Amino acid sequence: MNNDTFVFKSCYFVPSGKIVLYDQDDKYDFDSNGNLIEQKKPIKDSLNLKLIALKTHNSRYNPSIISILYLHLKDLNVTANITQQGKITINGFGSTDKESAIKHLKLVEKIIVKVYNLNDNNVSFYSELQDVKVNVMCTYETKTHAINLNEFQFRNEDFVTYDIEKHPNLIYRPPPNNNYDIKKIIMTVRGKIIIYGSNSDKIKEYVENDLNNLLKKSYEKQKIFEKKPLLTTKQRSQKTKENIARIKKEKQKELEKVKRKQEKEKEEKEAKDSSNMKKRKK
Repeated sequence: MNNDTFVFKSCYFVPSGKIVLYDQDDKYDFDSNGNLIEQKKPIKDSLNLKLIALKTHNSRYNPSIISILYLHLKDLNVTANITQQGKITINGFGSTDKESAIKHLKLVEKIIVKVYNLNDNNVSFYSELQDVKVNVMCTYETKTHAINLNEFQFRNEDFVTYDIEKHPNLIYRPPPNNNYDIKKIIMTVRGKIIIYGSNSDKIKEYVENDLNNLLKKSYEKQKIFEKKPLLTTKQRSQKTKENIARIKKEKQKELEKVKRKQEKEKEEKEAKDSSNMKKRKK
Protein backbone atom coordinates (compact mmCIF):
# COMPACT_ATOMS: atom_id res chain seq x y z
CA MET A 1 0.00 0.00 0.00
CA ASN A 2 1.11 3.50 -0.70
CA ASN A 3 2.04 4.88 2.72
CA ASP A 4 1.85 8.42 1.33
CA THR A 5 -1.91 8.06 0.86
CA PHE A 6 -3.51 5.84 3.53
CA VAL A 7 -2.96 4.98 7.18
CA PHE A 8 -4.37 1.72 8.55
CA LYS A 9 -6.29 2.15 11.84
CA SER A 10 -8.14 -1.03 12.85
CA CYS A 11 -10.02 -4.18 11.79
CA TYR A 12 -13.03 -5.70 13.61
CA PHE A 13 -15.75 -8.27 13.05
CA VAL A 14 -19.24 -6.93 12.26
CA PRO A 15 -21.95 -9.56 12.89
CA SER A 16 -25.29 -9.20 11.11
CA GLY A 17 -28.44 -11.23 10.65
CA LYS A 18 -32.19 -11.08 10.12
CA ILE A 19 -34.66 -11.71 12.92
CA VAL A 20 -37.97 -13.42 12.10
CA LEU A 21 -40.77 -13.59 14.70
CA TYR A 22 -43.15 -16.55 15.09
CA ASP A 23 -46.14 -17.41 17.26
CA GLN A 24 -45.29 -20.07 19.85
CA ASP A 25 -48.86 -21.49 19.75
CA ASP A 26 -48.62 -22.16 16.00
CA LYS A 27 -45.19 -23.76 16.19
CA TYR A 28 -46.52 -27.31 15.77
CA ASP A 29 -49.25 -28.78 13.56
CA PHE A 30 -50.40 -32.14 12.24
CA ASP A 31 -49.80 -33.36 8.70
CA SER A 32 -52.27 -35.38 6.60
CA ASN A 33 -51.14 -38.60 8.33
CA GLY A 34 -51.69 -37.19 11.80
CA ASN A 35 -48.01 -36.79 12.58
CA LEU A 36 -46.87 -33.85 14.65
CA ILE A 37 -44.72 -31.52 12.56
CA GLU A 38 -42.98 -28.23 13.22
CA GLN A 39 -44.20 -25.39 11.07
CA LYS A 40 -42.77 -21.92 10.77
CA LYS A 41 -45.07 -19.17 9.64
CA PRO A 42 -43.74 -15.68 10.28
CA ILE A 43 -46.37 -13.50 11.91
CA LYS A 44 -44.49 -10.24 11.51
CA ASP A 45 -43.47 -8.98 8.08
CA SER A 46 -41.65 -6.03 9.62
CA LEU A 47 -40.53 -4.84 13.03
CA ASN A 48 -42.25 -2.03 14.91
CA LEU A 49 -39.19 0.12 15.53
CA LYS A 50 -41.21 2.78 17.37
CA LEU A 51 -42.41 0.17 19.88
CA ILE A 52 -38.89 -1.16 20.43
CA ALA A 53 -37.57 2.39 20.90
CA LEU A 54 -40.25 3.15 23.53
CA LYS A 55 -39.70 -0.07 25.47
CA THR A 56 -35.89 -0.08 25.53
CA HIS A 57 -33.28 2.10 27.20
CA ASN A 58 -30.47 3.88 25.36
CA SER A 59 -32.24 3.66 22.00
CA ARG A 60 -32.49 6.34 19.32
CA TYR A 61 -35.03 6.39 16.50
CA ASN A 62 -35.86 9.30 14.17
CA PRO A 63 -37.76 8.05 11.06
CA SER A 64 -37.83 11.56 9.56
CA ILE A 65 -34.04 11.30 9.06
CA ILE A 66 -33.44 7.57 8.61
CA SER A 67 -35.64 4.52 9.32
CA ILE A 68 -33.06 2.72 11.46
CA LEU A 69 -33.23 2.13 15.20
CA TYR A 70 -29.94 2.56 17.06
CA LEU A 71 -29.86 0.46 20.24
CA HIS A 72 -26.82 1.11 22.45
CA LEU A 73 -25.83 -1.67 24.83
CA LYS A 74 -23.96 0.16 27.58
CA ASP A 75 -22.55 -2.92 29.34
CA LEU A 76 -20.97 -4.17 26.11
CA ASN A 77 -20.22 -0.72 24.65
CA VAL A 78 -21.67 -1.65 21.24
CA THR A 79 -24.52 -0.29 19.09
CA ALA A 80 -27.04 -2.40 17.21
CA ASN A 81 -28.54 -0.98 14.01
CA ILE A 82 -32.02 -2.45 13.47
CA THR A 83 -34.10 -1.98 10.30
CA GLN A 84 -37.84 -2.47 9.76
CA GLN A 85 -37.12 -5.57 7.69
CA GLY A 86 -35.54 -7.16 10.79
CA LYS A 87 -31.89 -6.83 9.83
CA ILE A 88 -29.56 -6.40 12.80
CA THR A 89 -25.99 -5.15 12.50
CA ILE A 90 -23.66 -4.82 15.49
CA ASN A 91 -21.25 -1.87 15.32
CA GLY A 92 -18.48 -0.89 17.71
CA PHE A 93 -17.65 -4.49 18.51
CA GLY A 94 -13.99 -4.24 19.55
CA SER A 95 -13.01 -7.90 19.28
CA THR A 96 -11.81 -10.31 16.61
CA ASP A 97 -13.61 -13.33 18.09
CA LYS A 98 -16.40 -14.64 15.83
CA GLU A 99 -18.21 -16.55 18.60
CA SER A 100 -18.45 -13.43 20.78
CA ALA A 101 -19.71 -11.46 17.78
CA ILE A 102 -22.60 -13.90 17.26
CA LYS A 103 -23.41 -13.84 21.01
CA HIS A 104 -23.89 -10.06 20.76
CA LEU A 105 -26.29 -10.62 17.86
CA LYS A 106 -28.34 -13.16 19.85
CA LEU A 107 -28.51 -10.79 22.81
CA VAL A 108 -30.19 -8.12 20.66
CA GLU A 109 -32.55 -10.82 19.33
CA LYS A 110 -33.61 -11.67 22.92
CA ILE A 111 -34.26 -7.99 23.69
CA ILE A 112 -36.57 -7.63 20.67
CA VAL A 113 -38.52 -10.82 21.54
CA LYS A 114 -38.87 -9.66 25.15
CA VAL A 115 -40.30 -6.30 24.00
CA TYR A 116 -42.93 -8.02 21.85
CA ASN A 117 -43.86 -10.53 24.60
CA LEU A 118 -44.29 -7.76 27.19
CA ASN A 119 -46.36 -5.66 24.80
CA ASP A 120 -48.79 -8.43 23.73
CA ASN A 121 -49.96 -10.86 26.42
CA ASN A 122 -52.20 -12.77 24.01
CA VAL A 123 -49.35 -13.99 21.81
CA SER A 124 -46.18 -15.78 22.87
CA PHE A 125 -43.40 -14.91 20.46
CA TYR A 126 -40.23 -16.77 19.61
CA SER A 127 -37.66 -15.88 16.99
CA GLU A 128 -35.09 -17.20 14.59
CA LEU A 129 -31.96 -15.59 13.23
CA GLN A 130 -31.50 -16.01 9.49
CA ASP A 131 -28.70 -15.06 7.08
CA VAL A 132 -26.20 -14.73 9.93
CA LYS A 133 -22.94 -13.30 8.63
CA VAL A 134 -19.79 -12.04 10.28
CA ASN A 135 -18.14 -9.49 8.03
CA VAL A 136 -14.93 -7.58 8.65
CA MET A 137 -14.79 -3.81 9.07
CA CYS A 138 -11.42 -2.14 8.44
CA THR A 139 -10.77 1.55 8.98
CA TYR A 140 -8.25 3.66 7.06
CA GLU A 141 -7.52 7.35 6.95
CA THR A 142 -6.00 9.52 4.25
CA LYS A 143 -2.73 10.91 5.50
CA THR A 144 -2.79 14.50 4.27
CA HIS A 145 -6.05 15.18 2.40
CA ALA A 146 -9.77 15.51 2.96
CA ILE A 147 -12.20 13.96 0.46
CA ASN A 148 -14.48 15.96 -1.80
CA LEU A 149 -17.60 13.78 -1.47
CA ASN A 150 -19.67 15.75 -4.00
CA GLU A 151 -17.02 15.34 -6.67
CA PHE A 152 -16.64 11.64 -5.92
CA GLN A 153 -20.42 11.14 -6.15
CA PHE A 154 -20.55 12.91 -9.50
CA ARG A 155 -17.82 10.70 -10.98
CA ASN A 156 -19.14 7.41 -9.52
CA GLU A 157 -22.88 8.02 -9.28
CA ASP A 158 -23.86 4.46 -10.32
CA PHE A 159 -22.22 3.03 -7.20
CA VAL A 160 -22.70 5.87 -4.70
CA THR A 161 -25.38 6.74 -2.14
CA TYR A 162 -24.98 10.24 -0.76
CA ASP A 163 -27.55 12.68 0.61
CA ILE A 164 -26.01 15.25 2.92
CA GLU A 165 -29.43 16.28 4.29
CA LYS A 166 -30.00 12.76 5.67
CA HIS A 167 -26.47 11.59 6.41
CA PRO A 168 -23.10 13.38 6.17
CA ASN A 169 -21.17 10.31 5.00
CA LEU A 170 -20.92 8.82 1.51
CA ILE A 171 -21.56 5.11 0.83
CA TYR A 172 -19.73 3.57 -2.10
CA ARG A 173 -20.64 0.04 -3.23
CA PRO A 174 -18.12 -1.47 -5.66
CA PRO A 175 -19.44 -3.47 -8.64
CA PRO A 176 -20.82 -6.86 -7.45
CA ASN A 177 -18.36 -8.83 -9.57
CA ASN A 178 -15.31 -7.49 -7.69
CA ASN A 179 -12.71 -10.12 -6.78
CA TYR A 180 -12.29 -8.88 -3.21
CA ASP A 181 -15.85 -9.48 -1.92
CA ILE A 182 -16.18 -5.87 -0.74
CA LYS A 183 -19.68 -5.11 0.56
CA LYS A 184 -19.55 -1.34 0.95
CA ILE A 185 -17.23 1.56 1.71
CA ILE A 186 -18.14 4.55 3.87
CA MET A 187 -16.20 7.79 3.31
CA THR A 188 -16.19 10.94 5.41
CA VAL A 189 -15.20 14.41 4.32
CA ARG A 190 -12.33 14.33 6.83
CA GLY A 191 -10.66 11.46 5.01
CA LYS A 192 -11.84 8.49 7.08
CA ILE A 193 -12.59 5.36 5.02
CA ILE A 194 -14.48 2.39 6.51
CA ILE A 195 -14.51 -0.78 4.39
CA TYR A 196 -16.83 -3.75 4.95
CA GLY A 197 -15.81 -7.09 3.47
CA SER A 198 -15.51 -10.80 4.20
CA ASN A 199 -11.74 -10.97 4.71
CA SER A 200 -9.20 -8.48 6.08
CA ASP A 201 -6.47 -9.64 3.68
CA LYS A 202 -8.76 -9.08 0.69
CA ILE A 203 -9.66 -5.64 2.02
CA LYS A 204 -5.98 -4.75 2.31
CA GLU A 205 -5.38 -5.95 -1.24
CA TYR A 206 -8.36 -3.94 -2.47
CA VAL A 207 -7.02 -0.77 -0.81
CA GLU A 208 -3.59 -1.31 -2.32
CA ASN A 209 -4.89 -1.90 -5.83
CA ASP A 210 -8.41 -0.84 -6.81
CA LEU A 211 -9.35 1.78 -4.21
CA ASN A 212 -5.96 3.44 -4.19
CA ASN A 213 -5.91 3.61 -8.00
CA LEU A 214 -9.48 4.91 -8.07
CA LEU A 215 -8.68 7.77 -5.71
CA LYS A 216 -5.39 8.54 -7.42
CA LYS A 217 -7.08 8.72 -10.81
CA SER A 218 -9.77 10.96 -9.43
CA TYR A 219 -7.17 13.12 -7.71
CA GLU A 220 -5.21 13.69 -10.89
CA LYS A 221 -8.16 14.26 -13.24
CA GLN A 222 -11.16 15.22 -11.15
CA LYS A 223 -9.49 16.68 -8.04
CA ILE A 224 -11.07 14.18 -5.67
CA PHE A 225 -8.92 15.46 -2.81
CA GLU A 226 -9.21 18.92 -1.37
CA LYS A 227 -5.96 20.91 -1.46
CA LYS A 228 -6.32 21.90 2.18
CA PRO A 229 -4.55 19.30 4.39
CA LEU A 230 -6.09 17.85 7.53
CA LEU A 231 -5.03 19.32 10.85
CA THR A 232 -3.57 17.16 13.57
CA THR A 233 -5.12 17.10 17.07
CA LYS A 234 -2.35 19.37 18.34
CA GLN A 235 -2.86 21.83 15.46
CA ARG A 236 -6.65 21.87 16.01
CA SER A 237 -6.11 22.53 19.71
CA GLN A 238 -3.68 25.34 18.93
CA LYS A 239 -6.09 26.86 16.41
CA THR A 240 -8.91 26.72 18.94
CA LYS A 241 -6.76 28.51 21.50
CA GLU A 242 -5.84 31.17 18.95
CA ASN A 243 -9.51 31.70 18.06
CA ILE A 244 -10.46 32.01 21.74
CA ALA A 245 -7.65 34.53 22.30
CA ARG A 246 -8.71 36.50 19.21
CA ILE A 247 -12.34 36.62 20.37
CA LYS A 248 -11.31 37.74 23.86
CA LYS A 249 -9.14 40.48 22.34
CA GLU A 250 -12.00 41.70 20.15
CA LYS A 251 -14.38 41.76 23.13
CA GLN A 252 -11.83 43.65 25.20
CA LYS A 253 -11.49 46.25 22.43
CA GLU A 254 -15.27 46.65 22.29
CA LEU A 255 -15.45 47.09 26.07
CA GLU A 256 -12.67 49.70 25.99
CA LYS A 257 -14.45 51.51 23.17
CA VAL A 258 -17.70 51.57 25.13
CA LYS A 259 -15.85 52.73 28.25
CA ARG A 260 -14.16 55.60 26.38
CA LYS A 261 -17.49 56.63 24.91
CA GLN A 262 -19.11 56.66 28.36
CA GLU A 263 -16.23 58.71 29.81
CA LYS A 264 -16.48 61.19 26.96
CA GLU A 265 -20.24 61.55 27.45
CA LYS A 266 -19.70 62.04 31.18
CA GLU A 267 -17.10 64.78 30.59
CA GLU A 268 -19.39 66.53 28.10
CA LYS A 269 -22.26 66.34 30.58
CA GLU A 270 -20.10 67.74 33.41
CA ALA A 271 -18.86 70.55 31.17
CA LYS A 272 -22.42 71.37 30.15
CA ASP A 273 -23.63 71.36 33.79
CA SER A 274 -20.71 73.59 34.81
CA SER A 275 -21.54 76.05 32.02
CA ASN A 276 -25.20 76.15 33.09
CA MET A 277 -24.24 76.79 36.70
CA LYS A 278 -22.05 79.79 35.66
CA LYS A 279 -24.87 81.25 33.64
CA ARG A 280 -27.29 80.98 36.57
CA LYS A 281 -24.85 82.77 38.93
CA LYS A 282 -24.57 85.65 36.50
